[in-house]
Amino acid sequence: MKKFRQIKMVLFCALLTSGCGGGDSTTTKKTSPVETGQPPITGLHPTELKDFTLHVNVTGQMDKVDVYWLNKEKTEIYQLKSGSKTTLKHQIYSFIKPTVIDTPLFDCHPKLTKITDYEYNLDVNCVPELREITVRPKVMTNSVYYPVTLTSASGKIRGTAQSKNRYFTKNHIYNSFTFKQSAIDDSFPQIVSTGGPQECKLTKDGKFYSKVNMPYSFRFECTPYTLAFGKNEKNNEELLIFSKDKVKPFNSENSITLEPDSSYYWLEDKIWFIAKDKSLYSIPVVNGKAGISVKHSIMPASLITNEGTLFALVTSNAGSELHLYKDGKWKSEPYKYSSLFAIGSFHKLGDNLELFLSPDTTNTQGGFKLLTISPDANISESTIPSAIKSLAAKPIFKYDNIELILGKDANDKVLLNLKGTDATEALSEKTIKAMTLWENKSGNQFLFYIENGARTVKQFKEKTTTEAEIAKVLKTKSFDWLDGNLNVLLAGVYTDNGNSKNQVKKLIYSTAQNNILSEVMKSESLFIKNTSDVVKGRSFLFYSEGNTMGKLIALVTPQINEMMSNATKNDLFNYDIMYTSPFHSILKNNTTQAMISYPVLPYLQ
Repeated sequence: MKKFRQIKMVLFCALLTSGCGGGDSTTTKKTSPVETGQPPITGLHPTELKDFTLHVNVTGQMDKVDVYWLNKEKTEIYQLKSGSKTTLKHQIYSFIKPTVIDTPLFDCHPKLTKITDYEYNLDVNCVPELREITVRPKVMTNSVYYPVTLTSASGKIRGTAQSKNRYFTKNHIYNSFTFKQSAIDDSFPQIVSTGGPQECKLTKDGKFYSKVNMPYSFRFECTPYTLAFGKNEKNNEELLIFSKDKVKPFNSENSITLEPDSSYYWLEDKIWFIAKDKSLYSIPVVNGKAGISVKHSIMPASLITNEGTLFALVTSNAGSELHLYKDGKWKSEPYKYSSLFAIGSFHKLGDNLELFLSPDTTNTQGGFKLLTISPDANISESTIPSAIKSLAAKPIFKYDNIELILGKDANDKVLLNLKGTDATEALSEKTIKAMTLWENKSGNQFLFYIENGARTVKQFKEKTTTEAEIAKVLKTKSFDWLDGNLNVLLAGVYTDNGNSKNQVKKLIYSTAQNNILSEVMKSESLFIKNTSDVVKGRSFLFYSEGNTMGKLIALVTPQINEMMSNATKNDLFNYDIMYTSPFHSILKNNTTQAMISYPVLPYLQ
């Protein structure tokens, strides 16, 4: 910001810019009492006054601009309106350049052009100065869970808070950023996209200064929320927003309900879900406020999003169709697979999506085809060897950068197939009692299993492949029960010599973040309920007995969350984990249909 300068005229005048008046506008002429200096000196200056003409053209967003120009022995000031074209005639001993005075909030750029020795053009264009605006997080870690776009009132995007799609990593630390905005724009930044289910707010940071002094600073904060299907106060089914410890209706313009076991996906600031009428709906959402829903013409069996694209799988008696939505529109023609039907839903493997198709919907006859969908939505096909007659619940994993298919043959023997080849081998010559996949923080996925008649946890590996750190500890202990998901590995010992299959003691777990085996609870009696296949994969409820009352514990993320204290064993069977997200675990009472939300705190190294 340039300060207004006092002009001490010696023979010259300072140049400063501002707005100018229209062609037929009236110009106000002021004569400055400031003398120009000493009279002309013979030999240095001409002794005769000459007539000079100055054509002034003023453009810009300011109201007016002051132009100083010497006339005879005095400086005259002209206040010229923006858009004006003015001709000035002065008598000067020799031509003196005019001066344009800077106007607050504007930078003026005068350009003087000589026409003849006695005639000149002065073009003055003034542009607004730029105000510096800084936006910084209220808390320096995990203030942003999804990318957030800010804009000014004029609609020009000014900055984006960058964030990866993975939850709770150091990439989610949102550093402050600074952008420039026109000094005459009084608007503050606005949130136009929250990039996912989170409510964000901007607040003024400390003292706000005047326009002239300029710097503006804002604090930025986001609170993630979870959408879940449930009953409202009137006992009607609808979408509810779970945010921190509060529950409120998701107020869309029209009443639409999700299937109780369906999940929603987020793409292009819309939620996408399959409703009770089996149709696909999308609802625009900005900062927790819902717009008018759109009913799409397809009725998919499952959905998923990946790298900015929505994939909708439609099945019929004729086979399967894969529909793609990106950048606000559907792909003109779906991918069609006649007489092939999806086995399960999509599987995420690294940056790709994997989808298994079969001519037989029972998943017992083999003949599987695998679709691999790359991040840029290119689709490749491969065939699974005929020896594999059924697929595991998690049928594909990536171990030491090798992709393996997991299934069983006709005799219930577990087989492993190297993706894209006929190479197939048995996991063990014995039948498998339990197996699960676990992923370490480097993204390597390990297969653990217990053979029938044994109590030792083994890991699938070859001579030259990697052994998981926790495998070294697991094989030194004895376990009856093994389960988990990619995030968590669980192993336990049955009580009562295995008579109670849902009751264990000495239950341990390991998370991908720390490679450490830990006890869930030190209780000698821990009851387990597997509520698998909720939104994000396998999850578990535990009831830990106490002297009088127990605790209800959920395992849905890379940690153990206490859901309910003062619980009874009946609560274990009365409640199910209905929804999970990186932010909330939500239980549903099977009798009263009541929904209970428990925040999940992010795990940080």
